[in-house]
Amino acid sequence: GVGDNRGLKSWGDNGGGNTPPLKRLYLLLDSRLPEPTLLDLSVMGWCDDYAIPYTIVLTKVDGSSRAHCVKLTNQLCMRYHSLYLGTSHDDYEGDGEVYMDPVVYWTSSKDGLGMEELLMSVENNMFSNDDDDDEDEFDLLENEHDTRHQS
Repeated sequence: GVGDNRGLKSWGDNGGGNTPPLKRLYLLLDSRLPEPTLLDLSVMGWCDDYAIPYTIVLTKVDGSSRAHCVKLTNQLCMRYHSLYLGTSHDDYEGDGEVYMDPVVYWTSSKDGLGMEELLMSVENNMFSNDDDDDEDEFDLLENEHDTRHQS
């Protein structure tokens, strides 16, 4: 059921199987709703609890006012900053990492708004290499300020 999170932990690791670990979850929020649903907030909480990186995507922004999308984005950014400062809840026992992406994507499939940026994010996360020992095989974006140490 919705409240059952026994299988959620396996999303973040491969558990010895052949599937690669989940690198990032993209949580789609309907921008036409007045606020994120309880299920949306629960999924965010589960991701925080199980150290699963996630990104929020506001969908159907063509059906919402700009002011409403800004309000939702501000609420989500406030949540991010609460996590960053370690004050999101009284019993917070975080490991110092925030798994929520500070970027909130606005998208509309009707007019294509934000789709290119979202796809770039997905590509960057699919092909990112977390091992500092290996050279990145997939450089999707050139970075003038390369922070890798060269020997």
